[in-house]
Amino acid sequence: MAFFSFWCPNCGQYSALRHPALLGLGFVVSMILFMLVYHYFAWLRWLVIVPALMFGLLWSYAGVPLLTRLINRYTPLEGPPR
Repeated sequence: MAFFSFWCPNCGQYSALRHPALLGLGFVVSMILFMLVYHYFAWLRWLVIVPALMFGLLWSYAGVPLLTRLINRYTPLEGPPR
């Protein structure tokens, strides 16, 4: 049973994530990086909000898609998904 299945135009088959548990890895890495940046800028007190928000926006638009592209691997399914 595939939780996430996709139609692959390259191979002409349905595909599913090989390791669906890795989807949460991007979230965990994002939270760790956010906490590190927050801790690094904590001495700024209330000014920490601006760098943390900037880092969060940049990470959400560039880092997470790149990380998921590197982590996610797909495997072909036998027939259509159920």
